[in-house]
Amino acid sequence: MVPDPTDDRQERTERAQAQLRERDADALVLSKGIDQYYLSGFLTPPQKRHLFLIVPASGEPVFFAPEPYRRQLEESSWVETLYTWDDTEDPVARLRETVAAIGLEDADRILVNQGMWGMYVLDLLNVVDAEFDVATDLLMTLRRRKSESEIDHIREACSITDAVSEEVRSLDAVGMTENELAAEIEYRVRKHGAGDRGSTQVASGPNSAHPPHACSDRTIEAGDPVVLDFGCSVEGYLSDQSRVVVYEGDPPAGFVDAFETAREAREAAIDAIEPGVTAADVDDVARSIIEDAGYEGQFLHVTGHGLGLGIHEPPYLMSGSYMDGGNELTIEPGMVFAVEPAIYDDEWGVRVEDDVLVTEDGTERLTHSDHSWQAL
Repeated sequence: MVPDPTDDRQERTERAQAQLRERDADALVLSKGIDQYYLSGFLTPPQKRHLFLIVPASGEPVFFAPEPYRRQLEESSWVETLYTWDDTEDPVARLRETVAAIGLEDADRILVNQGMWGMYVLDLLNVVDAEFDVATDLLMTLRRRKSESEIDHIREACSITDAVSEEVRSLDAVGMTENELAAEIEYRVRKHGAGDRGSTQVASGPNSAHPPHACSDRTIEAGDPVVLDFGCSVEGYLSDQSRVVVYEGDPPAGFVDAFETAREAREAAIDAIEPGVTAADVDDVARSIIEDAGYEGQFLHVTGHGLGLGIHEPPYLMSGSYMDGGNELTIEPGMVFAVEPAIYDDEWGVRVEDDVLVTEDGTERLTHSDHSWQAL
């Protein structure tokens, strides 16, 4: 991926180093993935080869990477110093030499990204006799508020998702399988010039009653509520949109009332988002509308989640605190949320999700495709 010249990743890295010093940590070590991309501009999927961005609390960051990655790293990242190893060498031995070369062999405390594979953590433990901890709070403190260039990428992703949403809702989908419709969505996303995010959901009929359902070989039938939950990727930044559509026939009894309630809850939640309120405040607004309408116990997940390089990332619009201490987090300008109140019956589900940017005095809506449950 070619780095966006408008992103100042070097400045982000300097802020990360300041955070390291505040936390009395000697270094930040990031394995392949979105956190590494956020600071360096280099993005590659996780795989079983040792490739780390090492950011000391002071001084220049370095890459430790397999030799075949040299050219890609030099072209995509601002980080100039590379320590490489080839397939004839023991990567752990070379990592030990690298740690010594940059003066971290006597480090006391090192932070790593939350998604680092266990095999890498064990190798680092063999190289450095230090205390290790996760860097989630440090990284999300930086990533929660998006820069203008990040927001531009998300806006473009949302625009493409809007276009694809209206295209697929105009298809004759009855008789297609969920897998076939998901493939159609992903094809159209790529035809518009974006990347699919690898988690397209098409949940029809009884499958729509299960929030984690992705897609299957079930055939879409007339009268089925079909939850379409998908997005796309632009320079690594994501969109996330859900619509529920009945392609032909009449929806099940109770569906329309539940749909209107979920949509009312989503609108109220979006209206409640502004700087200074807490994530729990927004969740309470949406949840109370759904429960007051008689659907207590049928809203099975959080009201919303942060959106950026990760599809589900802090901050979370939630009343509980099991993720990110999310309920007491104060909302700030520059945060981006996907807002998705939902109602799940025994045989069908309703979820309509939109993306919003927090502004100085409220929100800017980033997704605009038709919200009705009818096919287009």
